[in-house]
Amino acid sequence: MPKVNIDDMVRDLFEPIIFTLDGKEYTIEVIPSEALDKLDPNSTDINAVRKVLAEILGVKEETFKKVDYRKLIAATGYIMSIARKQVEAYQSKNEQRGNVAQKQ
Repeated sequence: MPKVNIDDMVRDLFEPIIFTLDGKEYTIEVIPSEALDKLDPNSTDINAVRKVLAEILGVKEETFKKVDYRKLIAATGYIMSIARKQVEAYQSKNEQRGNVAQKQ
């Protein structure tokens, strides 16, 4: 059975996500899966976006209390979009490796 080291495979594909929000630059090296625990699709908590963003960035939720809610949604959307593209790049690279291995 083949052995795969996911850490090695994604190292070059999962670059940091860097963006500016409300005049401050943030860099995301890792998106902790526990941060996504705060996302409940059935929740009516309007502060959920602020909570998740604070968890991902490793800052206090209060950091975003005065930030325009639309900016928070835009930032979260940007982060998820980049993360999705990085995962798709990983999957594509992995599929190409599989195709090469099958041809050999």
